Formats: sequence, structure tokens, C-alpha cells
Amino acid sequence: MKIVFMFLSFLISCSAIEFKQDGAEKFTVGVVPGLTREEVASGVCDSYFWGTFSRACTVNLGDQYKDRSLYDPSHVKITQNYTWSNILMAAVTLGIYTPVSYQVSVYSK
Repeated sequence: MKIVFMFLSFLISCSAIEFKQDGAEKFTVGVVPGLTREEVASGVCDSYFWGTFSRACTVNLGDQYKDRSLYDPSHVKITQNYTWSNILMAAVTLGIYTPVSYQVSVYSK
């Protein structure tokens, strides 16, 4: 019964990631013709107690790409997922620590 409870807890976790831009670089959601270079950034946000008591993790898109030279970044794709290592860490800590992985990809010149 405890295993079923833990599995259901993973399915109904409340962890959230909020993505923002700082305004220094303008990110366009739509596709801009002529952009061929794809840049991918990824990271992990920490969540505790299946996200029940954690605030939303805020990811600044400008900070993700500040070391890369982007020109007119567009076609922003954001993926939030639980990897096997995230699930294992949550299971080992009984949900006290539940990491959430994310990946942001943009196209640029």
C-alpha cells in the first residue's frame, strides 16, 4: 500500500517552474525565418515535499543564455520533466526532496 501511495504522490506533485525574461534580450515565441542555430540550456529546480511547501522555482531566460552570443532568439521551447534520477532521488528521500529538470531551447543566428 505504501508503494501505491508513493507512486500516486509522484503523479500529483505540485512543483512548478516559472520562466521569465529580464528584458535585456528579447525572446520571441514564434518562428523567425532564417534562424538556423539551436541553443539548448538545461537545469534542475529543487522542490520539497512533492512541491507542496515550495515556492515556484523562477528561471530567467536571460541568465540561461548570458554566456552565449544570441542574435534575435526565437522559437522558444520549454520542456519540464522528471528524469529517472529525479524520480530515484524523490523515492530515496521519500519525497522530502523532489528535483524537477527543465530544458529551454531557442533558435538564433
